[in-house]
Amino acid sequence: MRKIIVFLLTVLLLAACGSEQEARSDHKEEHTDTASVMFRGIDVKVEGNQMHLIGEAKASGNELYYELTQGEEVLQKETAIALDEGHLGWSEFGITSMLPDNVADEADTPIVMLYVKGENGRVVNPNYIPVDVLNH
Repeated sequence: MRKIIVFLLTVLLLAACGSEQEARSDHKEEHTDTASVMFRGIDVKVEGNQMHLIGEAKASGNELYYELTQGEEVLQKETAIALDEGHLGWSEFGITSMLPDNVADEADTPIVMLYVKGENGRVVNPNYIPVDVLNH
């Protein structure tokens, strides 16, 4: 009788572990996103009140997005950049954005966030690039 109880407890324990594992794998599949992006050769220059950013991107899609913020203030809303197919998948891109007159007087540094979007529209692989407004 004791062996039967131990056997039943073992079966119940293994059955519970199996369904938990399946639930975890289903959960991961729901949140798996195939969108990705890599950047290289990023260069940021500020001339007067204009910020110029150039670089290369290798993205899973044909566009990337950027947003320019300073602290909680959005200086440039989300903007899409179309990417052309470049050498080995790397595409050159450039961004020019106007900065406010008082940008250097603020405590926070302006930040450019570069990213792509997944199938569900969520931000994927955000990259944060500071804009040096004091040494231009």
